[in-house]
Amino acid sequence: MVRHKPDKKPDVKAAEDRGERATLMEPLVLGEGSRHRAELTDLALNLAQRSAGFRRSLPASLARVLARS
Repeated sequence: MVRHKPDKKPDVKAAEDRGERATLMEPLVLGEGSRHRAELTDLALNLAQRSAGFRRSLPASLARVLARS
C-alpha cells in the first residue's frame, strides 16, 4: 500500500483542549474602555454584512431548506 502525503496543510495549529467550558466566557461583552472594541465591532459588522450578502445570493429554494435545518 502506498501512502501519500496530504496535498494541503492546516492554516493554523489547533490549540490544546484544556477541558474548559465555552460557557465560561458568556456573555462575552467588551467594556467601553477596551482597546480592542473598535476593531472587533468593525469585524462583527463586516461579518454581518457578508453573511447577509451570502444569504441573498442563495436560491430561494436552498435558503428555505437551510432555514429548516
